[in-house]
Amino acid sequence: MSLNAGPTREEALDASVATLAALEEERGEDPIWGSMIKPALKRRNPGFNERAHGFLSFNDLLKTAEQLGLVKLEGKSRNFTVRSVRRNQ
Repeated sequence: MSLNAGPTREEALDASVATLAALEEERGEDPIWGSMIKPALKRRNPGFNERAHGFLSFNDLLKTAEQLGLVKLEGKSRNFTVRSVRRNQ
């Protein structure tokens, strides 16, 4: 018997990284601001809510992604750009 515990943190991180990759593909070398990712993610998944995935805020989600080595945040805490780690290599 499996219990559905609801959305996971990993699903939120995967969706955010996939959305970032799509934005990078779309925008080329233009910077991707942290504030651009959530609206794009909500267009791809209208029901997305980071709190349902266990994050306090979308910035918390992005900071966790950076700690896990999935993205690179550059700049000030509320005004930063985000890059995929794969793109920085």
